[in-house]
This record gives sequence, structure tokens and C-alpha cells, in this order.
Amino acid sequence: MACIFVYWDYHLHYSFKEMGIISKVVRSCLLKFKSQNRTIMKTMTCKQLGGACDKKFHAETFEEMAEKSKNHGMEMAKKGDKKHLKAMAKMKDMSQEDMQEWFGKKKKEFEALPADE
Repeated sequence: MACIFVYWDYHLHYSFKEMGIISKVVRSCLLKFKSQNRTIMKTMTCKQLGGACDKKFHAETFEEMAEKSKNHGMEMAKKGDKKHLKAMAKMKDMSQEDMQEWFGKKKKEFEALPADE
């Protein structure tokens, strides 16, 4: 389908969504529009990334997500948060091979996530 009215539909998306009448076709076109003209953000929590809390991180790439998670972990460690220190110790105990496997698994999990609305 050639999504001719995507721009128009995109701006009406939120009012249509509130009325519950947005179709699968329109949704598909909107996703195309967003991916071509907007940044696609995804969300993961600290726990999903091996951490200890439900803080949400938003990023375009998994690498950006991992960096945000790492910075959060370091911040929480500086504060002496025991749960985060325990989670960080667990990560530090991983071998290089295990860490690469974990990173690959989490990257696939990130890629499978739906885009934030």
C-alpha cells in the first residue's frame, strides 16, 4: 500500500486512537511514517537490563540503552544502593564470553520491543 495520506493520518492519529477507530492499515502507515521521519524510541527498565529497580530508560539504539543503564548503575553505586551494588557485582563476575552472550541476548530483546508511542 502506498500510504498517500500518512502525514494527514499521523496528525489525526491521537484523536482517532482516543475514539478507538484507528485501523491496522492506518497504524501500519503511521509506523512507516514514524520510522522514516521520526526517531523510534524504545523503553526498557533497569531490571530488564540486569539491574535492581523499575527505572525506565528510553533510547533509539541498544548501545544507547546500555550506556544509560550503566550510568544509572554507577550513580546508584555512588549512593551506596545495596540492590544495585549486588546487581553490578553479578555483572562483574561474568566472563568475557558470558558478557558478550548476555549483551547479544539483551540486544535481541531490545530489537523485538515495540516502538514507544
